[in-house]
Amino acid sequence: MMEDLISKFVSLGADEKSAVLASQVLLELCEVKKYWNIEYEYDQNTGKIIVKAKKTASEPHSVFIPISSYEELSFNKIDDYLNIYKVNRAFLAIVHPDSTCIYYEITKGLSEPNDTTAKHSRVNKQEKLDSELRKHQKTIEQAALYGLPVTIIDKGQNSAENNI
Repeated sequence: MMEDLISKFVSLGADEKSAVLASQVLLELCEVKKYWNIEYEYDQNTGKIIVKAKKTASEPHSVFIPISSYEELSFNKIDDYLNIYKVNRAFLAIVHPDSTCIYYEITKGLSEPNDTTAKHSRVNKQEKLDSELRKHQKTIEQAALYGLPVTIIDKGQNSAENNI
């Protein structure tokens, strides 16, 4: 299947390297990440195959720009990609020779971070757990030495139990 994709991309006008990069990204989006409605097009200005795909069936297409991990990038070049493809948001699909793909979302200007409250909540839970473990460290160590299970009751949560 990979060879068929590469030859199809080369027939569109892409060079061998761009065809291999695009086929790797397309296959990963399709087979691994399970994206929907995957499309591709050859862009003569950049000599690249651009992959478009939907994360879910109802979402709009996202643009994926396959590039080699050895390709030099600058902010100007990234901005040029957004201007050439006439999008405000795209994903750089950076492909390493061992077929590892790393995706970086790029946007025009600055974008707001995604869901920082969930991260803070996770950090707060971790801090609370660390505090409880420190508070009951001696009991936990003794139980571990004798192979006994320990249940720590959190008084602040109306008999909520944490099994350790």
